[in-house]
Amino acid sequence: MPWKNIFSTTKAPVVPEDRVIIYSRMGCKHCARAKRILKEHNVLYEDRSVNENQFSQELILLMRQKGVAKKDIMVPQVWIYGKYVGGADALEEYFS
Repeated sequence: MPWKNIFSTTKAPVVPEDRVIIYSRMGCKHCARAKRILKEHNVLYEDRSVNENQFSQELILLMRQKGVAKKDIMVPQVWIYGKYVGGADALEEYFS
């Protein structure tokens, strides 16, 4: 069976509207800052580490849906109740 390219055949996942999700990477200072901002505002969140292939591919698909090329995807990326917020700077602005 020939290998299939997941990015050309898979639809982007739907971000749940009942929680806060952050895509992050271990050792990322911007990711730590975003998590700290969420904690300071007493926001519970689901951390999806892109160190795990499943979440890495999921983030790529979500960002491609937004027109972002794979090479331009950075972490953290935050969704609050289904609404895309962005990275740590955008999250800080969201709460200001």
